[in-house]
Amino acid sequence: MNLADARIVLRPRGRLEIMDLAFRYVLGDARRKFASLALLSLSPVFAAIVAARFFLGASWWWLWAIALVLGTLVSGVFTIASGNMLFERALNVRAVLREYGRRFPHFLIALIESRFLIALGSLLIVPGLIAWKRHAHLAEAVLLERVPLRRAFARSAVLSREGGGSAAGLLVAIFSMSTLIALGTETIVLAIVEEVLVLPVESQRLFIDGGSYPAIAGFLLSLPWAAASRFLAYIDGRTRQDGWDVQIRLMALDGGAA
Repeated sequence: MNLADARIVLRPRGRLEIMDLAFRYVLGDARRKFASLALLSLSPVFAAIVAARFFLGASWWWLWAIALVLGTLVSGVFTIASGNMLFERALNVRAVLREYGRRFPHFLIALIESRFLIALGSLLIVPGLIAWKRHAHLAEAVLLERVPLRRAFARSAVLSREGGGSAAGLLVAIFSMSTLIALGTETIVLAIVEEVLVLPVESQRLFIDGGSYPAIAGFLLSLPWAAASRFLAYIDGRTRQDGWDVQIRLMALDGGAA
């Protein structure tokens, strides 16, 4: 790959800058492609959640668990899309889905193993937090670097240390922003239904009833941005570890000298 062809400037960035850049990354030139990927991957997840509520009477806590598990699985689609968009001007939806399908078995195994280690470590609290941090970039290592699982775990641990700020802090910030997006979506949708359309529906709310369909939809819609944020943090770690910013400056000097 030619680092000089990257669509973003490869330099060390802080946590807030990474999160802000992720919004522009998803809502920029490729926003329609990201929207298509969201429609194809997130709509079935939302439909499954609605079905579990309607047919099985599942509580909101169970529905949030389903959203988290299935959302984590499909977020790999947006990780691959973010990786492709680093050097490409156009995003091929079919190519992204095809690549995700090829890497899905490895991704699934990595997720199961990492979540088991996190759950096991959480029994003593501190080891669980350490495991959570070490696995922050596991998706990028498995889906983008395409390395064996053992090496993917090692790569994630290294990159989690290299990125700007703490990986755990970034994950907390992403979760907080996803919660705000879910709450904002709920507020807007219910305001339209109750105040504008004046529909006689029984509205449930996130902080009163434990959840609502608009809140879950908002959480799912935050996944492309969340995946882009983790990807850009991964790129930040690669930039710091491999000296990509220095390489680009040297390439520029060589080009000028030529």
